[in-house]
Amino acid sequence: MALPESLDFWGRTALVAGLIKVGDQEAAAAEKTGTGPRASFCAPRAQVRDPEARRAELVKRWVERARDFMSQAQSAQAPLQIVGCAPPGEVTQRPVSVDEVVLSLAVSCRLDAVAK
Repeated sequence: MALPESLDFWGRTALVAGLIKVGDQEAAAAEKTGTGPRASFCAPRAQVRDPEARRAELVKRWVERARDFMSQAQSAQAPLQIVGCAPPGEVTQRPVSVDEVVLSLAVSCRLDAVAK
């Protein structure tokens, strides 16, 4: 279920808290009466619908960070370059809050000095 964009952070948080409360009440009522199927509810999780759609941006950010690191770590006598890269893995996501998700892209490359 998508949270309404018209709600601010506090409105979305209140909505999620209300859903959790109703879920807990329904589960407790079903268990107390012993009727119907046993029910349980968990807290909703924030998710990005298509995390792979962010792949290009994640790769671009990784390249910028790698270049920044190389420019700081290399010297005139030992310039660095990226070598031996494996294909990036899938884009993964980890919910942080009601409306925040961290996207990650596993990139494995090696930096080495350029042979002169």
